[in-house]
Amino acid sequence: MESFFCNRTFDKGEMRKLIQWFLVNYGTARTAKLVDRLKTVGFHYATKAGISLGIDDLKIPPIKTRLLMNAETKIEENEKHFLSGKITAVERLQKVIDVWNTTNELLKNEVIIHFRQTDLLNPVYMMAFSGARGNISQVRQLVGMRGLMADSRGEIIDLPIKSNFREGLNVTEYLISCYGARKGLVDTALRTANSGYLTRRLVDVAQSVIINKTDCGTYHGILVNPLIKDKKTYISIEKRLIGRVLAKDVFDIQNKKLIASRGQDICSYLAPKILKNTTQRLYVRSPLTCESNRGICQLCYGWSLAHGRLAQIGEAVGIIAAQSIGEPGTQLTMRTFHTGGVFAGNVADRIYAPHDGILEYFSDSGGKKIRTRYGEDVFFTFTEKRLFIKETELNTSTLTLPRYTIIFIKPGQKIFARQIIAEMSSITEIVPSSDKNDWVEASKEVKTNIGGQIYFDNLITVQQHNASEKIQQINKNQNVTKAKENGLVWVLNGNLFSFLTIFKKLSIESKQRYTLSEMKISKNRKFQIFIDNVCNKSIYKKNQNIKHRILQPCSPTFTNLETYNYRNKQIHDKNYENPYRYQFYTKNLNIKINLSKVQQLKKQVKIDFHQNKVKAIRKNRLGKDYKTYKKPIPHCETSYLEKYDNINFCSQDIKRYPKELSFDYQNLNKQKHCQYEEITVLTSNKQCLIHNTENQVIFDTQLRTLKVNIGDLICKGNEIADSLRSTQSGQIISIQHNQIILRKGIPNLASENTLVGVNNRDLIAKNNLLFHLVYKKPKTGDIVQGLPKIEELLEARRTKDLQTIVDNPHEKLRQQFNFYKQKYDNAIATRKSAEKIQQFLVNGIQLVYQSQGIEISDKHIEIIVKQMTSKVLIEEGGETSLLSGEVIEINRIEKINKNIIKKAEYQPILLGITKASLNTESFISAASFQETTRVLIQAAVEGKTDWLYGLKENVILGRLIPAGTGFQTKEKSTTKLLQTPTANKFDN
Repeated sequence: MESFFCNRTFDKGEMRKLIQWFLVNYGTARTAKLVDRLKTVGFHYATKAGISLGIDDLKIPPIKTRLLMNAETKIEENEKHFLSGKITAVERLQKVIDVWNTTNELLKNEVIIHFRQTDLLNPVYMMAFSGARGNISQVRQLVGMRGLMADSRGEIIDLPIKSNFREGLNVTEYLISCYGARKGLVDTALRTANSGYLTRRLVDVAQSVIINKTDCGTYHGILVNPLIKDKKTYISIEKRLIGRVLAKDVFDIQNKKLIASRGQDICSYLAPKILKNTTQRLYVRSPLTCESNRGICQLCYGWSLAHGRLAQIGEAVGIIAAQSIGEPGTQLTMRTFHTGGVFAGNVADRIYAPHDGILEYFSDSGGKKIRTRYGEDVFFTFTEKRLFIKETELNTSTLTLPRYTIIFIKPGQKIFARQIIAEMSSITEIVPSSDKNDWVEASKEVKTNIGGQIYFDNLITVQQHNASEKIQQINKNQNVTKAKENGLVWVLNGNLFSFLTIFKKLSIESKQRYTLSEMKISKNRKFQIFIDNVCNKSIYKKNQNIKHRILQPCSPTFTNLETYNYRNKQIHDKNYENPYRYQFYTKNLNIKINLSKVQQLKKQVKIDFHQNKVKAIRKNRLGKDYKTYKKPIPHCETSYLEKYDNINFCSQDIKRYPKELSFDYQNLNKQKHCQYEEITVLTSNKQCLIHNTENQVIFDTQLRTLKVNIGDLICKGNEIADSLRSTQSGQIISIQHNQIILRKGIPNLASENTLVGVNNRDLIAKNNLLFHLVYKKPKTGDIVQGLPKIEELLEARRTKDLQTIVDNPHEKLRQQFNFYKQKYDNAIATRKSAEKIQQFLVNGIQLVYQSQGIEISDKHIEIIVKQMTSKVLIEEGGETSLLSGEVIEINRIEKINKNIIKKAEYQPILLGITKASLNTESFISAASFQETTRVLIQAAVEGKTDWLYGLKENVILGRLIPAGTGFQTKEKSTTKLLQTPTANKFDN
């Protein structure tokens, strides 16, 4: 072997490449020796170097202070815009998050540059970048800044942790940091268990898949396409070809010569050659199309990834596939743990100022002004743009920006070094977006920080009828309106007082009911009520809280009806058909309760009337209907009355009067328990707004020309007189000779489609809801994309959170089958529809792993998907002995149908990995997985036989597993049993 010198840093990635190259070229034996020698060299120099981490090794880049100052300046400016009503609360939050996220990213890059420029042998740098321990995210937290964190509800806290662990956190930062740390630990604990369970299910579904022959002889294959999403290629065709076997010959596009033949495996040299010289569709053998009865053939599986050659017969590829998919699940789990719950979003390609200076460019042509999602007015270019940064008259830098770039700086504005000038877009052309699924509608509550009065400024609202239930909670008694375009909702400061008196009725359950005989109150007649006295002297004063002094059965209750005078009458301008509810007593001492005069029907005071009928039968008398007035509430009729006079409760002793009305009643024993209703009555609901000097600001305007009028709404920073700007937002309420009085207020910008829950000139208390900002946000590829998404695909879920998933694979399979059945017969339609779903599942699972930076070979996922899609559901048995609704393997039903005239009708079905495990041929394997009792009883009833083809059932019974050397032993014993003549059994 010719020796050569490789002059580069040998980190983990380079080491992997070297070993892989050596393995392909020199085989496993020599590779094992190389790896052993590498290990020896590594230990030798690690011992000599003695790399350890000291506090002096944590070097903070000096530029950090400047970066933080720039970020704080932007945040301060953003806050001013928000307080002056130029941007909405959503735009403010998005800008804050974006600024800190960008600063964090910049600082991370500066950390790397600082290490490379000052100390290449720094232990922190060596550990993180060699791939030995830690990663850049953790180094950033050690010597950069911790960054934005999420709170307990998963929402981003807009206060970042500016310190790193080297400098130490202050109390506030420490508390915020604890949210992420706790979340990381809990997630890790929960998801590790989830990942382990996923691996167990995968192993159970694929444990019987073993390579059992060299070639199954199939002419079918799968089409190879790259895996692309959002213009990003995750897996190229070349990657997907290496290690696979061609299903069809491949010819050169120019001279029609054969490049590679059917049945040939593709190596890393052949794959680029095929792609370079042909444009034809490439079909490769796959576990999905293998026609072996049990297991897979060598050619359909392709290379064993352990040594880069065709897998050997007897290799348990099912278990390798299950572990290949399940093991990275633990990495998905740990991903949160590594970063400690730090928020990390994607930062677009940005252009930074190379030095201080003044920026100049032509804004008249080649683009237009737009408003970003941060509420900024920026310049969007349609053509290439040249920017000039003048440091001095003689020193000018030129930057050329591509088209579709956003420029944040206005022409003539001063800029600083490392300041963001522009943001580059990844789009190559502007087309209307057709994919609505990339965006989701969200809403944010906006509450007022002060109490006061509402004023609308340039806000046009229309009635909103279809507001969501959540948003309708703004105010139950108020209609929700929708903002037609951007406008301001002002809250002008004031102290708010509420005159609210609440009376509660106290229901006391009596032990007896009373029925009156022939008591009638005529319609439209004045009437009077006398109530027995139970309380000897109960004196009530004005504005005194009313309560029961003595609680006894049938004691009188006072509601919102006020005492007006002492005449023993109730006068009603509008009389009611139903009498008032009242109670009376058996004692002989009586008092009069008089009620106030009422007038005009209005929704102010609530009076309840309750009535029911009972049948009273007495000895020697005919049955008669009686009206009873009682506490249980079978029917409730409600009217509303408005107060006529102020509340005047009696301030004298209540006098006794002789009894003037006698009642004919009979005691009836109570038959059952009843449910009582508690009623709260609002007697008034008035609010009062009081202005005081604390809510005002006075400006001295002596010798200045005024630029405002009384009633004008002024934002903070607006000019109110020559060389005088307002320090507060609010409304001009007074202009005198030398001064302007401003009533403080806060403007809140409501964007288009905002759902407003208040009306103009309403009074509002502090922390009450003003409106819901409705906005669209991009769907995030969060790690619900991770383990739960993989589980959703592998279990073939139909529903999520009790709602049907729109594009669930079962629905897709049914649609595809119905489509193909119109063109082909049952067998071909089943195969073609199953192929489509298999590709959908393989690509879906690959996307989840690839987006997390984890690479898994397609063949592993294909083995699992094959187990999920290998069954069909019998619809019509035909001449077979199969029943409708029976589940059977697709290969078996196709063989049965070949030999009969009236074929069985069937359709493809998709089984999740749990169901597929329980539907295996081996009942011992299924029973050891889940639902043991049910599986064993069903097997006993059906008289099933387990032929012990899989690994699991053999392990359970303590036999040699049919894999590796065990597979050869089983093959030999089966062959010997078939070849031995019967006569030989009786020899000797």
